[in-house]
Amino acid sequence: MKLSTTPKTKPQYWSRHSKSWLMAVALCMLSILIILQFGYARALARLTIATEQDVNHQLELQVQILESHLEKFRLLPVLMGQHGDKTKWIPSSSNLTQTESWLRQLNYISGAFDTLILNEQGHILASAQSLSRSMYSENVLKQLASSPLEAKLGRQHLTIEDNQSLYGFSSLYRLNNYPESILVFMVNLEPVAQSWAIATANLIATDSNNQIVMASDQQLIGKKLLKTEQLKETNHHVISHIDLHTLGWTVSAQSYIDKQSIIRFTLLSSLLICFIIIGIFTLITKRREKLLLIQQKEIQHAQELEHEIDVRTAELRNTNERLRKEVSERILTEQQLKTTQQELIHSAKLAAIGQMSTNLSHEYNQPLATMRTYAENGLKFLRLNKYEQAMDNFERIIQQTARLGDLSKTLMSFARKPSEKQSIVNMYACVEEAFMLVQPRVKSKKIILKHQVPKTAKVYGNAIQLSQVMLNLLSNAIDAVTDAQHHLSSPQVLVSFQITEAYIDISVEDSGDGIDSANRDSIFEPFFTSKKSGAGLGLGLSIVKDIIKSHGGKIVTRQSQLGGACFTISLPNNNHN
Repeated sequence: MKLSTTPKTKPQYWSRHSKSWLMAVALCMLSILIILQFGYARALARLTIATEQDVNHQLELQVQILESHLEKFRLLPVLMGQHGDKTKWIPSSSNLTQTESWLRQLNYISGAFDTLILNEQGHILASAQSLSRSMYSENVLKQLASSPLEAKLGRQHLTIEDNQSLYGFSSLYRLNNYPESILVFMVNLEPVAQSWAIATANLIATDSNNQIVMASDQQLIGKKLLKTEQLKETNHHVISHIDLHTLGWTVSAQSYIDKQSIIRFTLLSSLLICFIIIGIFTLITKRREKLLLIQQKEIQHAQELEHEIDVRTAELRNTNERLRKEVSERILTEQQLKTTQQELIHSAKLAAIGQMSTNLSHEYNQPLATMRTYAENGLKFLRLNKYEQAMDNFERIIQQTARLGDLSKTLMSFARKPSEKQSIVNMYACVEEAFMLVQPRVKSKKIILKHQVPKTAKVYGNAIQLSQVMLNLLSNAIDAVTDAQHHLSSPQVLVSFQITEAYIDISVEDSGDGIDSANRDSIFEPFFTSKKSGAGLGLGLSIVKDIIKSHGGKIVTRQSQLGGACFTISLPNNNHN
């Protein structure tokens, strides 16, 4: 079954995404309203605050420029009147030229616009500039002359031609406490006016009569403040004032708030937000269309797979049924193999007991003969009424009986089928038990048999299986020293013990001929033996390897320092758990 993959038409597109685009238009309108309502107000407030800060900063800066410019000349006429040779400054028909020359020199050094000497009526007696008499009004000169006569520092603002602003400082000069003349310094305010002209704010200085005496716009100088349109305070301007009491002026700074830029920024922000919203919704709709096409293809592919799955499912049912039967058969086979292995291990143990039967019969016969001798002697002592000697013989019979009981107990324990349960095993007891079983062979062959296993040595495992491991290794070691090709004056079998952090190592080594390098890799294989025919089945080391592996350990072989072979079993050190 296949789906149609014809391309979508525009009506289908709009029917699927009409709600999304209506939402986009609504978001655009809402964004525009929010920006116009809150963004414009916040931007206007921030711009107004920034403009106020800028106006205040410019006003303070320009006032400092004005005051610092005038401060250089404020006390200059007073200082000049109190020091120096004043007789040279008093004009007369004989020294007028000299006085004016000195005034020009003083004017040059101080940087003043003009330096004058007036009489008490305010008439110019001498000046640094030749045109001084025509530049200054009589009223200004009279005011500059009147203040020093009243013991005040004379100061006066005046405007000359081309709206050039000057400021005059005057002070009285005395000779022998007799008033002689008045010294005047005319300060040019043009540097201040130039600084005001380049300021971004509109700066205006007015006197007590509300007349403009200085301004960043030179055309406003001399006009009244209320008649000037530029000085009206509106919501488009920010105005700040500073009163200069020493000058009698009020300096105002006015700056325009550019609301048009805020409106343009707000509109551009609204358009940008709308473009972003439209772009996002365009990407969303395109992604939806792409996902829809992918979904259609997936549905078509799923329908094709559904039929194939139905076919494959039937095949898998049959296959699973066959596998279930095979698994059941394998489990049954594994259980049978495990049972067979246990039977084989048990048979090997019984075979080992059978091989030791001759020596064990001697171990039984010797105590029995001794017990009979002690019994006969005991009866004789009883007839002779020697009860103490009779009791001694009976106690010896009890000791021999205990010896036979221990030997029988060891044989029964070794012959018992082992269980799967594991517990803490005393390796010292396992080694002693194996030693007891091989003791008859050791005595008959005159083999030196000893071990270094401490009584506290413990491992986690199956006691019967570990006893069988030790018996198999000891039997192989005894066979090795018995069948040694070289003559051994004192054949030895040694069992050593070592504990590491991870393992407990138990080594069985002998002084026999060792293992041939060609057979080293095959000795643990089942039914492999290097003994003579009929001397063994070749299962001992294979069973040892399987038992050690089931305990999570390992067994390795190497050359012994005694000259023969050394087998080391390593069991996990779980004593700390």
